[in-house]
Amino acid sequence: MIAVEACSFSLRGAPLLSQVSLALRPGRVTAIVGPNGAGKSTLLGLMAGALRPTAGRVTLAGQDLRGWTPQELARRRAVVSQKVSVAMPMTVRQVVTLGRQPWRATPARAGDAAAVAEAISAAGITHLADRDHAALSGGEQQRCHWARALAQLAPMPLGGLLLLDEPTASLDLGHAAALLRRLRGLAAAQGTGIALVLHDLNQARFVADEVVLLEAGRIVAQGSAAEVLRPRLLEPVYAVRFHAVGDSILADYGAALRDAG
Repeated sequence: MIAVEACSFSLRGAPLLSQVSLALRPGRVTAIVGPNGAGKSTLLGLMAGALRPTAGRVTLAGQDLRGWTPQELARRRAVVSQKVSVAMPMTVRQVVTLGRQPWRATPARAGDAAAVAEAISAAGITHLADRDHAALSGGEQQRCHWARALAQLAPMPLGGLLLLDEPTASLDLGHAAALLRRLRGLAAAQGTGIALVLHDLNQARFVADEVVLLEAGRIVAQGSAAEVLRPRLLEPVYAVRFHAVGDSILADYGAALRDAG
C-alpha cells in the first residue's frame, strides 16, 4: 500500500499541495480529478517517489519511500507519465521490454518474453510491435508505454501498484474504454492498486472505487464516485454547471458559453 500522510509540496516557494492524505490499496482504483493546476500530477509524482514532500511523508508498505532503492520501488510499482520521451531509436517491442529491467537479476527474468508478448497484446499494439516508437501517433505511443507498465507489473505479488497520469488523454473513445476495462480487470483479478489522474469525470465514474477531488492543492472531496461526482461539489470547483443524467455527469457547456458571452 502507498500512503500519503499529511503531505504538502512547494516549488520555489509556491505551494502546490497542502496537507493531502490518501491511501492506495491493493485491488482498488483511485481516480484523482480536478481543474488545471489543482495539483493532480504533483500528487501522483509524490506517490511515485519522483517528488519529495515539503512536509509530511509518503510510505510504501509502511516504509518511507526514501528508504527504498529505485530498483526496489520499480519491483513494486509501475508509472506511466503524461509524456515519455525515448532518447534513441527503438521499436515498440524494445520499449515494452524496458519494463522488464527491474527483474534482470531475479528468477522472474525467465518470463520476460511471455510478459512482453502478453503486454503488447493486451494494449492492442501487436501490429505495431516492430515499428519505430518515434513514428507512432501520440495515442499509439501512449498505448506503448501502457504496455511497458503491464510488462513491468507481470511478476509482482498481488499485482503491485500502478500510477498513471492522464492515460486516456491521447486515446480515442474505443481505446480509452479498453484501457479502463483493463484497469478494472487488473484491480479485480490481480489485486493491483491503481491511481490515475483523469480529466473526464465520466471515465472516473466508470473506473474508480474512490475519487479524490482536488482544488488549489487541497482535497475538496474524497469518497466513492457517487459521493464525489455530484453537481453541488463539482460546480464551485470547475466554475461550470453540471447535470446528473443517469449514471453520467454532464457539464453544461452551453450555459458556460452563454455566461462567458
